[in-house]
Amino acid sequence: MFESMVLLAQSFATAFLAGWMFTGVKDNWLLPRLNGDIVGMILRIDKFAEMYPDEFHHVAHRRVAAEWFHRAIFRFIVLWETLACVLLALGAFALFAALFGAISLDLAQSLALLGALVFTSVWAGFLIFGNHWVYWYCHEWGQNSHFQLLLWGLGTMVFLALPTG
Repeated sequence: MFESMVLLAQSFATAFLAGWMFTGVKDNWLLPRLNGDIVGMILRIDKFAEMYPDEFHHVAHRRVAAEWFHRAIFRFIVLWETLACVLLALGAFALFAALFGAISLDLAQSLALLGALVFTSVWAGFLIFGNHWVYWYCHEWGQNSHFQLLLWGLGTMVFLALPTG
């Protein structure tokens, strides 16, 4: 009974990540300017240049002004988030199916863990690359959100790695 409850909880934990990622991916596909413009702002280091003009010269060489590059990076992000969403949805479905013996537990947990890894990599990537473009100075709300999402993903990965039998 306990093993079934752990598997059920793993199913829901994966489905929660999938649901959250779906809302973000949906907006990025339907309203790309919302986050697409922010990507450009960060890559140009606009707010830092405005708020810290005396320090800007230290990082000015990191500025990427090419709009085509901003769009390419944003498209990559959206595709990577979409992959995470699909893998998480498949993983959650597979875990539910494994609960009833319709699919191998090993396959289901592996698929869910892969989805959680891709989910977590989105936020780790934002933190790593955002660090390069000094977004902690002027986009601390974004950095904080990304860090918390990273922790949620890591926690789910640990939970999915627990043995169930």
